[in-house]
Amino acid sequence: MSFDFTLPLCKDDLLNRTGASQYVVDEVYSIRQLPGKLQECRSAFRAKGPRAMLEAFDSLFSVLTHQHNIEFGLREETWELLLKVMTAHCSQLPSVLDGELDSTDRLDHLNILKMTTYLLCQFVESFEAEATKPSVNAATKGRGKAKKKEVLTGWDWEAEREKSVQTLLQVLQLNLNRLWDPPVAEEEFVNLVTCCCYKLLENPSVTKNRVTKDAIFHLLGTMVKKYNHGLGASLKIIQLLQHFEHLSSPLAQGLELFVTELGLKGVVGEIMRELGKMDPRDLARDNSGTRAYAAFMVELAERIPEVMLPNISVLIPLLDGESYSMRNGVLGVLGEILVKVLSKEDLDANLKNTRDQFLDKLEDHIHDVHAFVRSKVLQVWLTVVNEKALPLPRQHHLVDLVIGRLQDRSSQVRKYAVQLITALLRSNPFAAKVSILGVKPGP
Repeated sequence: MSFDFTLPLCKDDLLNRTGASQYVVDEVYSIRQLPGKLQECRSAFRAKGPRAMLEAFDSLFSVLTHQHNIEFGLREETWELLLKVMTAHCSQLPSVLDGELDSTDRLDHLNILKMTTYLLCQFVESFEAEATKPSVNAATKGRGKAKKKEVLTGWDWEAEREKSVQTLLQVLQLNLNRLWDPPVAEEEFVNLVTCCCYKLLENPSVTKNRVTKDAIFHLLGTMVKKYNHGLGASLKIIQLLQHFEHLSSPLAQGLELFVTELGLKGVVGEIMRELGKMDPRDLARDNSGTRAYAAFMVELAERIPEVMLPNISVLIPLLDGESYSMRNGVLGVLGEILVKVLSKEDLDANLKNTRDQFLDKLEDHIHDVHAFVRSKVLQVWLTVVNEKALPLPRQHHLVDLVIGRLQDRSSQVRKYAVQLITALLRSNPFAAKVSILGVKPGP
């Protein structure tokens, strides 16, 4: 009898039937039964391949249900079995997807895909939660018990985590949409995979592992490109920045990957529009999140300035907002684009006009009300001057503006004003004509 595996919002949803053809778990096996049931699963997969999942799901679901009360070895066996099944299914699917699919075959493969993906993502999130949970043994002698368990089992979650993401990536790169009718992957399936990825990114150690981090962003990029996750990714990235300040740099790296390797420029514009629409009062209140937004924007401008340039108009209004962190961020973005895009010799009239508008904005904030912004904009100017991105006709006026900052009440502003004037004098072929009277302190 055919059935439809409905991805649940919570595990218990799989125990209750709400539709005639909906799959429900007939029995959650007891802990005592699990070793025998796992053995039956292994035998079934050897005999039938991935199709055995259609009959073995209840046993694997039972391991998931009892996971915190069973021996770790059982969970490890289940995990290895799941990866093998998903890898085998991934090998079968290309010929299935390229051929003529009858409705029964299509539904079977769709159910296998959803069942294995659901179980794999559930176990990933469970193992990840345990890996990031503070250990009771940490306060004792060097986490001796934890080390002993790791040696006994040979379990290396960092390696297994990477393996799981790579396996998911291999599967999702296939033309899976054909398994649905109409051929568009259901939102619940897309959310299942992407939420698992975002959960992993919350762990700072994951973002320090380059191979795993890149695999996660390739997977998310695939979800955007093939499974209509563009808007969802934009909103989730902003949410992650708000709550996890450590993600400003990794997420900028991820978006660079989206653009350079997958050609996904639209996500950048979507995120910039969302940032530009934020309530200035919220930005002024949320210091941690706002700092992350600002650092993220500046690093994006550093990495993909040509993509940021068309989106700058939605960020400019933030310069008039209350948040000095966001003003600093936008000024940093302007500086990066000036140096990397708008300093070329062969600019057309439109780009020259854009460059002059950017320089005007930087000049305006030399007298910003906040010392941190005055300090930041002088640092931006210093980079612009040192990178020879300042048009010669603007140098004299800039010197006049910066001289006033030599008497600023902030020592940081004074320090950068001195550095900037020094850089201007060094770069200005007419430096000898600058009147020393202009830089003398007042009476």
